[in-house]
Amino acid sequence: MIDAATNTTAGSVQNQDASAWDALPYLYLLRVQIITFLALLSFPFLALWFAPNLLRGVFDVTPMGIVFVTLGAALAGWTVMVTAWQVFLYGPERFHIREFPFRSSMFKELPTRVGHSPVFALFSLPVILTAMYVSKNGGTSTYLRLLLGALGGAVLAFVILVAGGQFQRRGWSEAKPVTAFLSFFGPGFKKDGNSAQEGHYLALWSFLLSFMVYVAIGIGKFFRIGDPATVPTLADLLVFLMILCWGLSAVTFILDRFRIPLLLPFLLAAIVSAHVHATDHYFYMFGTKSTPDLSPAQVIRAGKPGSAVIVVAASGGGIKAAAWTGRVLTGLEENNPRIFGDSVRLISAVSGGSVGAMYFVSEYDANGTGLPSNPKDLEEAVARSEASSLDDIAWGLVYPDFLRIFVPVFEHLDRGRALEAALTRELPNRKDHLFSPLSDWREGVLEGWRPAVVFNATVVESGERFLLGTTDLSAAPGRTSLRDTKEFPQFAGRDISLVTAARLSATFPYVSPAARPDIAGKQIHAVDGGYTDNYGMATLLAWLDEALRASGNPVRRVLIIEIRASAPTTEPPALSWRGWSFQSYAPISAMLNVRDTGQLPRNQEELDILRRFAASCNIDIEDAVFEYPPEDAPLSWHLSPNDQKEIEKFWVSSKTDKPKQTVRAFLAAPPPPPVTTPPPSACQ
Repeated sequence: MIDAATNTTAGSVQNQDASAWDALPYLYLLRVQIITFLALLSFPFLALWFAPNLLRGVFDVTPMGIVFVTLGAALAGWTVMVTAWQVFLYGPERFHIREFPFRSSMFKELPTRVGHSPVFALFSLPVILTAMYVSKNGGTSTYLRLLLGALGGAVLAFVILVAGGQFQRRGWSEAKPVTAFLSFFGPGFKKDGNSAQEGHYLALWSFLLSFMVYVAIGIGKFFRIGDPATVPTLADLLVFLMILCWGLSAVTFILDRFRIPLLLPFLLAAIVSAHVHATDHYFYMFGTKSTPDLSPAQVIRAGKPGSAVIVVAASGGGIKAAAWTGRVLTGLEENNPRIFGDSVRLISAVSGGSVGAMYFVSEYDANGTGLPSNPKDLEEAVARSEASSLDDIAWGLVYPDFLRIFVPVFEHLDRGRALEAALTRELPNRKDHLFSPLSDWREGVLEGWRPAVVFNATVVESGERFLLGTTDLSAAPGRTSLRDTKEFPQFAGRDISLVTAARLSATFPYVSPAARPDIAGKQIHAVDGGYTDNYGMATLLAWLDEALRASGNPVRRVLIIEIRASAPTTEPPALSWRGWSFQSYAPISAMLNVRDTGQLPRNQEELDILRRFAASCNIDIEDAVFEYPPEDAPLSWHLSPNDQKEIEKFWVSSKTDKPKQTVRAFLAAPPPPPVTTPPPSACQ
């Protein structure tokens, strides 16, 4: 056994006249371990107090899920401790620095004492306790079941660590190839001659076992992609943090001796891989039969005969928007069976609203009979809108998206594809359903039994609205579409699936990747529609304006339903002194705030202009707004059972009575008398 406190080797500095200043080099050498340790401690506080809308759902896990959370947290804490111990024991020899001044007897015998040290378990407690707290309060499980799950994870971690100890005690780690590999790195790795330091054996085999856990979770999920996840998002992130700590700690211990910056080799590898075609993110396009254009006027005339038309705008806002959109549309149909669904002619959806709209429109029967009469069938659309996709996205980020940076072999497998698989997991006949071409829904629109839908996305390269839908608008500045063969001739004869269209519209920043078509050559990239129109109103008003101006327009009454996943800010901005730190994020803050306070007034102004035009043409336009105001509702792709109950509770509360009455009165009103005077020329 090596006693690093008393036995100094060539190249190390004698521990004479040690002082607190001698600890300063260790702060730099241990920067990876310190950052990992701080991440384990700070992540729960960030999730609960600083970004609950985005991160709280990460900690909502089932009892089985907390088994893997405990395993990941324990292994991450173990990694911090083992890698830090290598620096304390062998740093003086490798980096020509004094020994750490505040040493105890535990530093002397790493292989025998580190395995019995409970310190690493303390590192994992904040994450585990926060997961139990959030899961209990979210209604996912009870403390007793979560505690049993945490104990199961602790036992599993113990078994893995004991297995690592068995490797060392049996001498497997001291095989000649292993000894030669460790000794190759020189001082700090060699004990004498070609024999490697004893602590590195433990680190090596601990890493291999940790890596096996990482690989096992990744492969297991790969074969169950799209199925309900057993390993939750939090466990994926913890295992990923563990792998990063292992890899970066090893690199720093090797390269710091030569004063090579830690990120330099990774940066060079990323630059090289960035020029490989497969590192980009793609969405599938496939050949399809040609379908005729469907103008707004054609969609209006194809609907149920009558002069009343309903058009819907569904806003963005993550899973909260998806669930609220599904709840509002389904609830209105249940309150007004057949009448509501038959009157809806257009749904313009953005981001999370696109997901809820997709599930609602998919309920229209393919036999042309409209929405199902059984309320239970409609409620399934709400359940699908509320289903979590976060675990699948996390797997895509931690595995194929991370590996593709350095090993570009996952061309079409990424977190975007994982999200699509999650969005279709609970749908029957998935092969012939939402993976079908977007153009398949055009037949139902043309026949009048399915409403047109537009999934609003954004073109990264131009900032234009990118319309993915089953209806077509005339060409105009600021917007384009998948069927615009003049601007995109490469799209001629090609289409995308329904779920891909919804996914592209719901490309929440960094959660889903900016994706390009899988067509040879340079292509555009599509991202979330909320960048240009977070409420779906810009497309809706343009579509409605074109429909009402068409020759022979039969529509005399229009109801616009706005589904907003959050209430606009009405309070004046807070005034305070600002410094240089504010300047660092002021542009981003302005961009995020403009999305709400800048777009809503613009939408209202455009609506007022359209109303004045319609009034001159004897057309009445009404408006009903369904807002979901709770500010603490999650934006990530996960809702807890209590979050789902809050949505249901708000839907049946008196706060939604007024817009419900507006819809009911609109549908029950008798048709207006026929217009006897010819409309002004401006109405044609």
